[in-house]
Amino acid sequence: MNRFLIRFALLALVLATMQSCDSLYKEDLTNCYAGVSVTLRVNPSMTDAAAAQAAAQSAVIYVFDSEGHFLERRQTQPGQQELLFYPSTGPLTVVGFINYEECEVTPLDETTVREQGLATLQRDGYHYLLPEDIFYGATQLVNVSNSFTVEHQDILAVRHTGQATITVRMLKEYAGVDDDDFYIITRPTGNAVDFFGNVASHAASHTPAVSFVAGEFVTNNFNVLPTAPSTPMTVEIWHRAKGIIYSTDTHRTGDDIHIEADRTTNILIDFTTEISIRIEQSLWGVQHSWKTFN
Repeated sequence: MNRFLIRFALLALVLATMQSCDSLYKEDLTNCYAGVSVTLRVNPSMTDAAAAQAAAQSAVIYVFDSEGHFLERRQTQPGQQELLFYPSTGPLTVVGFINYEECEVTPLDETTVREQGLATLQRDGYHYLLPEDIFYGATQLVNVSNSFTVEHQDILAVRHTGQATITVRMLKEYAGVDDDDFYIITRPTGNAVDFFGNVASHAASHTPAVSFVAGEFVTNNFNVLPTAPSTPMTVEIWHRAKGIIYSTDTHRTGDDIHIEADRTTNILIDFTTEISIRIEQSLWGVQHSWKTFN
């Protein structure tokens, strides 16, 4: 008889536990809470998703509670599932960055909130380092699970950097010098991304690698964070002995030079006869081929 009562009691306990795990009431879920999971990945709907995924290296996620207070920073890899265990905090927000190594991230602790988070490009002396191919994404989780169901969300990160390429024709003739001692400065472009995915500051100046190729002074495609809508990017051409040679922030149509995320801005400065500035937008990673009659 005692054995029967013991078996009956154990069966009743198991049934009660299963019932509580299926309950919709949060207080009943505490003992059965199994965590929630996220996976940070490059958005597959991007036009160059395959190449972007191949370029996606290191990644990091930041977890915040329902009021935006910081809970956790976790190093991860693109495409790697991460289990989060916060049984009594309510809904969660998870922010993710991919290829963020060239950024200095605001130190966060339990006293800080999401609004204070900022990923800032590092300086190299006076100028900023050119950014890597930075991706950002965020998602929200209800943060309810039980022994049978674990909530999962993919964080689909999108590209936050733009690209530029600059070609200068007849530069030595215009400057009146015969050496190669020129360089280019671009400014101001974005230098920080906040934890809502906005370019939060536009104070960066960059010195992209540049060289003479077949008589033209050219850069390869170089990454920059986008410009502010009200402030175009200025291209400055300098000679180390003579100083600044030329500066422009508009092209021949009178429109400003702007950098857009996930696009390449191709810039041609031609001193052949009268000064001519041309702009062509192309897909990310695609360099426009300027014809001699342009």
